[in-house]
Amino acid sequence: MSYRLYTANLLFIGHEKITVNSEKSLQSVLKQAVKKWSMTKPVSLYRLRHSYAAHLVESGTDLRYIKELFGHRSSMTTEI
Repeated sequence: MSYRLYTANLLFIGHEKITVNSEKSLQSVLKQAVKKWSMTKPVSLYRLRHSYAAHLVESGTDLRYIKELFGHRSSMTTEI
């Protein structure tokens, strides 16, 4: 499964901007962050992406915008 975060393929951590070239790069950054923060709950790219989408919906962001942001072909995928 490929992960497209934002239209510019960037991952933002704090105030630093990190260019992400691949899913493997994202996984590496996430793994380092989980270790740094001593997190005990399971964390994955899928959960991070889904949580972000859920927060956007809860804050009233238009589903069409979220669809484009996440690169979905169908709005039905976004609605799930």
